[in-house]
Amino acid sequence: MKASIRADPGRNEVGQDSNWTRIRLVGGGEGKANRSALGAVVKVTAGGRTMTQEVLGSWGHSNTQSDVLVFGLGSACEIDSVEVRWPDADDATETYTEVRANYALEINQGEGGLAYLTE
Repeated sequence: MKASIRADPGRNEVGQDSNWTRIRLVGGGEGKANRSALGAVVKVTAGGRTMTQEVLGSWGHSNTQSDVLVFGLGSACEIDSVEVRWPDADDATETYTEVRANYALEINQGEGGLAYLTE
């Protein structure tokens, strides 16, 4: 009798060959989005797919906050666009195009650009 192997849903079955990006948002503060960017919505489009995540507040026993958003890009080597909808009175939106994959990014509201971070 052969033993069957079931995939662990919490385990990375794809491996380390897939592309990714991590995005940290910093709101503009007074008169703009809160500094933690809670409530901001980020859309990443790459390889014909659009993925959406929201910066959430803390929850659960450990009060974990998702201040860094992680997007898996599969085989896409470049991000077509990153769109950020800031949680401010104007519902401001910023869009960045032709973004490099496999970097951590920081986006500061109203600065007109993004920073590639080295870790």
